[in-house]
Amino acid sequence: MMNLPKILRILVLCCAIGQMASCASTAGSSRRSGISPDELKTRLQTVLGNSELSQAAIGINIVSLRNDKTLFQSNSNRLFIPASNAKLLTAVSALKTLGQDFRFETGLYLSEGFHVSGDTLYSDIFLKGGGDPEFYTEELSELVHQLKRFETQYIAGDIVADDTLFDDVRLGPGWMWDDVQYDYSAQISALSINRNSVEVVVVPGTGSDTPIQSYFLPRNSFMQSDIEATTVSADTPDSVRLPLRVMRDWRKKSNVITISGQLSADADTIRAIRSVENPTLYAGTLLRDLLQEAGMTTLGTIRLGATGEDAIRVAFHKSEPLPSAIEFILKDSDNLASELLIKTMGLRVVGKPGTLYSGLQIARRAMAAAGIDTLLYRQVDGSGLSTYNLISPRLLTSGLRYAYGDPDIRDPILAGLPIAGLDGTLKNRLASLALARNIRAKTGTMGMSGVSCLSGYANIGSDEPLAFSIMVNHYIGSSRAARQVQDDICRILAEYGSPKKLARQ
Repeated sequence: MMNLPKILRILVLCCAIGQMASCASTAGSSRRSGISPDELKTRLQTVLGNSELSQAAIGINIVSLRNDKTLFQSNSNRLFIPASNAKLLTAVSALKTLGQDFRFETGLYLSEGFHVSGDTLYSDIFLKGGGDPEFYTEELSELVHQLKRFETQYIAGDIVADDTLFDDVRLGPGWMWDDVQYDYSAQISALSINRNSVEVVVVPGTGSDTPIQSYFLPRNSFMQSDIEATTVSADTPDSVRLPLRVMRDWRKKSNVITISGQLSADADTIRAIRSVENPTLYAGTLLRDLLQEAGMTTLGTIRLGATGEDAIRVAFHKSEPLPSAIEFILKDSDNLASELLIKTMGLRVVGKPGTLYSGLQIARRAMAAAGIDTLLYRQVDGSGLSTYNLISPRLLTSGLRYAYGDPDIRDPILAGLPIAGLDGTLKNRLASLALARNIRAKTGTMGMSGVSCLSGYANIGSDEPLAFSIMVNHYIGSSRAARQVQDDICRILAEYGSPKKLARQ
């Protein structure tokens, strides 16, 4: 559940953004910039000419939000793999379709004819998922706490994990088959919990030649570990020590985590996050574990199934309003949350079950309403994890321009985007712009696919805010050079909105 500081932070950001946008909309027609439009073009061309990306494809589009004038473009109509920049389309579509007040709901139900006799509750326990991307063990514990009012020690029935609001397609088209064990490729389920992942904590053993020690967070009976790794003395050279590996046996669709290699006796705690196979059953198992901790033993099995129409809801959890999930998608670039939003749109508009196909239909409808030609781009998932996605810098800035013109969309988007030098995926970039908060933008990276993108807003609150998209594809090796070009361009855009020159950092 979102804590109070996070709620206040979102409210403060939204209020501040609304004030800045209002100031910008009432500003005079003359602009007070540090550099002229002509100098802007010259300096941007210099950055592109000096980059180490001569073999890469680079597309740029920069638009004034004061007059919709294009200030700079290069390959702006060319199609690029957007990576997580696709989340911008998902976020805008979700806000347009579901509205800021939308909340996800997860419920705990009992069978219609349940009854209590002595210390036993006679009923199946249904845990019905509502696609909440921010549902964690803490929220599930709250549901269990509400069930304690029956004051029973035993539950004579099964735990039924219900994910039927969505279809059972767990992965997106074009996702890398060898990435499925990692949390950024977590399986999609209407009954999702803890991002459908577990944290594997590894520490050295009690001495040299002893097995390492490990445990899972949250603690659960669903995952198993196979420890093959050993502890070696602290003076063992790195060149000799076998690297430590934490791997889920995804080929066999197993939930066994194998830890192999060697760990130095003086090593710090190592933490690795791995996805789970069958997240719906994972949620049901966590429910059983929590019931046991609360003193309620279940006598039946854990199974998948649907909650009957006559089932009686005895506990429920409602998420924070939709802007919280939008922030999770944009600042943290969470892929699972994006996919859950897409299927939720399909569920709410087209009907049960929510599917990727129906959700993308609704997303395209929202983009068409924004004046964007949906035949000029391809979006096949909500997160951008697929390499099948293709979009141009011009279309991304069109989406950003549309979002900026609608306060119900603009405020959550601006509050949710990473702020350069301060938070999210831009926390460690563009430190010189942190104080002014000049840049709010979505990153998008695929390391092995040669993709690095940055799209968002510059100089919000000035008399000439900008929307921009910088997309780099088809490079080999590190994304360092691509990010350098993006950061250099952002510094120039910040100068365009301020007479004060910014030191390069």
